Amino acid sequence: EGQIDLGSLGFTDDHVLEGFDGDPIDVIDGTSLEPGYYRVSETRGNTTYFHEFFIEEVRWFTMDFPYEGEEYTIGFEMRYSDVFRYSYEDPMNYVRFDTVDSGRFITPDDCYVGKIADTILAITSGWNDLDRVACALDFVQAFEYQVDPGLEYFKYAAETLWDVGGDCEDTSILLASILDRMGYDAICTVFKDHVTVGVHIEGYSGKGVFRYNGVDYVLCET
Repeated sequence: EGQIDLGSLGFTDDHVLEGFDGDPIDVIDGTSLEPGYYRVSETRGNTTYFHEFFIEEVRWFTMDFPYEGEEYTIGFEMRYSDVFRYSYEDPMNYVRFDTVDSGRFITPDDCYVGKIADTILAITSGWNDLDRVACALDFVQAFEYQVDPGLEYFKYAAETLWDVGGDCEDTSILLASILDRMGYDAICTVFKDHVTVGVHIEGYSGKGVFRYNGVDYVLCET
């Protein structure tokens, strides 16, 4: 787990090593690999052999957040392979900007989203729906705001948890995933260059309500 020295794996100049993006990596003494997916090719005569491997990393996620004067903490172990799989399995991984179907990034079945949803449900046991949603919102609002380094890049919830931060679409996707897992009808809403969350709360008709496809949603700003 963690960085691995290439020489210790027996790589030589005859091997061609590529990262997930397909870019070659120079195999030189002392070169180390970061956690992630790699492919190695080696040509013997007229045959080229390919090998794939993954370098794992384990880290502890923890987030402290306040709600109604009380302090709460959610923490658990994360594995990079669980996070990376979204890049590996997404056929449009290099086009992570979607203002039409941002819902494709909402992942209520993610194992880490499940841990958070279960914890918030336990914390808010006996509370009304509005307070439960507000508690989930406070959890997400505790994340650091991180600007995309280049083009707009929508993260899956697990990726935002791994980075412990993101911009508006990332935290909105995270919140929508958590609320969906908690049993609420939640959607991401896109307003020009900004993304927020809409959640349906049965019987609520106060401030911040908007209608979409015949359903009333409460606007949540992450």
